[in-house]
Amino acid sequence: MKLTPEVYKQISLAQAEPAWLLDQRISAWKSFEDLPYPTVKDEEWKYTDLSGFQHADFNVEFEKAVKTTTPKELKKEGIIVSDLKTALKSHPQMVEPLLKDVKKASQSKFETLHQAFWQGGLFVYVPRGVTVRLPIYHLTTMVEPNAVVFPFTVALVDTGAELVLVDEMASPAASSRQFSDACRYLYLKEDARCQYVNIQRWGENVTHFELQVARLERGAKFSSVNVGLGSQLSRANVHTILEGAGSEANLLGVYFGHGRQHFDTHTTQDHESSQTTSDLLYKAALKDSAQSSYQGIIRIPKNAQRSDAYQANKNLLLSQNAKARSIPKLEILADDVRCTHSATVGTVDPEETFYLESRGLSHEDAVQMVVEGFFEQVFSRIPSSEIQKRLHQIVQLKLEGR
Repeated sequence: MKLTPEVYKQISLAQAEPAWLLDQRISAWKSFEDLPYPTVKDEEWKYTDLSGFQHADFNVEFEKAVKTTTPKELKKEGIIVSDLKTALKSHPQMVEPLLKDVKKASQSKFETLHQAFWQGGLFVYVPRGVTVRLPIYHLTTMVEPNAVVFPFTVALVDTGAELVLVDEMASPAASSRQFSDACRYLYLKEDARCQYVNIQRWGENVTHFELQVARLERGAKFSSVNVGLGSQLSRANVHTILEGAGSEANLLGVYFGHGRQHFDTHTTQDHESSQTTSDLLYKAALKDSAQSSYQGIIRIPKNAQRSDAYQANKNLLLSQNAKARSIPKLEILADDVRCTHSATVGTVDPEETFYLESRGLSHEDAVQMVVEGFFEQVFSRIPSSEIQKRLHQIVQLKLEGR
């Protein structure tokens, strides 16, 4: 089924959705049609060329591609883990406000397309004071040729509750192009805790767009790890909103590109209240002709006094044709804050590899060790030794050109 207005109407009407949701889809579709395709002439897209890409070239692949693993013991404590459509019917008073809030956050062309077409999705709710000690693991795959999927995760962590959530997207190498348009929305109520891991390892013919929004109430603590290893072109908007006083965010990300892979990442750290803290570190390692572009902004309005924010982007180039661009920004209106940012682009230190080679390692093994060490600061924060091991294996295969 081609991604066209006719298919959109057919899907929406067949779902027997609430009137407000159908209206939201119609509004999103109209916004999508009205918005032009971004070009390199647009400031935020100047390093990402979408010429030749058209959404109507792809076929809709439905929620059969979505798999969720939920530990049995979680169900006994009132924790809800289900697809969004089921959650909307069973808990409308909980889900409806969240979906409406997501709509407000979706402003770009591909974000509005997601709002119009999403189907399956994942909803997670952790009740007040409940701790999820084991990770909830959610996998989205894509197998059909010329397919498009719309991964959608919505998580609500209630007051004093704790959640560990792992989102992974994966697909085999495909001869035809594929398209992914994802959205993640994580809402942390007062004093909630959430550790979130997002792993993108699509096949290399996938074009991937992603919106991630985390909203933190008073005293909430949010920790995220974003890993980008797959796709031909990936564009991610990662927004963290520190809405309540005393909220904290620790934001980590890694990207490893080879061949002609392209990663474009935009982050915002919005400090909307006083005594808020955010710490961001994104790393990229690039070989062959791979490219990465990072733009990040810290916003601290006048009312957010005594906030503390840090932003760092570090890039490691493993070949002469690899390119990394980094544009950190600050928008500070408060006068009693601590706020810094940094960006580095460099190559593997010859003295480092020489030392390792003098200890008996080959040059290739020495470079691999340096790259793995570069990533370890982030990988070590992933709450699953099995996933950590798998990511190290993928990095090794990329270094070997496989």
